Amino acid sequence: MYIFRNGSIVFWNMPSLERRNFIKFLRNYENQSYDEEVVQEESGNACLRLTLSDKHLEKFTFSNALAMSVKLGIWEASLEKYIENIEYVTEELQNSGVVVLNQSEVLQKLGQLFALRHLINLSSDLLDIPDFYWDHDNLENLYIKMSAHL
Repeated sequence: MYIFRNGSIVFWNMPSLERRNFIKFLRNYENQSYDEEVVQEESGNACLRLTLSDKHLEKFTFSNALAMSVKLGIWEASLEKYIENIEYVTEELQNSGVVVLNQSEVLQKLGQLFALRHLINLSSDLLDIPDFYWDHDNLENLYIKMSAHL
């Protein structure tokens, strides 16, 4: 298994029961956890059946690309949830020209948007190729191809 700083974990050939137990154990130490529904959806989207040699650096590279993909998926789901949450406001504004929220609700929605933007900005380096690959050209190419595929 590979555990990444962004909160992603990639398991290789680990039985489902052991994966669930490990994740359950980690819940005691997490903060700012992701919405469970989003985690389950992204877990399902990221499952790949790969045949690789036992080269650990190749596994790490695939895992790194998977972790990045899951993180992007979580951001996407968070943004979609926010947009769905305010969709009625934009529709009402378009149809009637009237804002249906009071000042406090508008400030709350802006706060949610700024919090999401802040999270994305803090992890903006996620889209960069990790420094690790500077010394591993063959793995950098693998990482780029896997990231593009995902």
